[in-house]
Amino acid sequence: MKVLYLDSNHLTGSIPDKIGQLQSLESLFIQNNELESKIPSELGDLFRLVHFIADDNNLTGEFPMQLLELSRLEKLWLTGNELNGTVTYEACERKEFQLEIKVDCSVPCICCGSCL
Repeated sequence: MKVLYLDSNHLTGSIPDKIGQLQSLESLFIQNNELESKIPSELGDLFRLVHFIADDNNLTGEFPMQLLELSRLEKLWLTGNELNGTVTYEACERKEFQLEIKVDCSVPCICCGSCL
């Protein structure tokens, strides 16, 4: 499976840790649901991931810095959640490719340009 599109499906609960086993996944669209809890660190195992769009849920916890290590990631949209933490300048500089990050102002992001 390359694309998992679950936008606006009234999903509740958490993102399963086993999501990291979908090694061929390139795009994960889970925006506009009611997902709660932390973003699982296992998402960092998805080395082919290009898009992770999870806007407008109830996700909590620290900003998932491990996702910035994914070399193919181009879009990381997390607005409309309850995340905290900081996207550091050092993390932004490690990116050797273009990455569009969208986060709420509760997560200071030096390389995001502006917060939403």
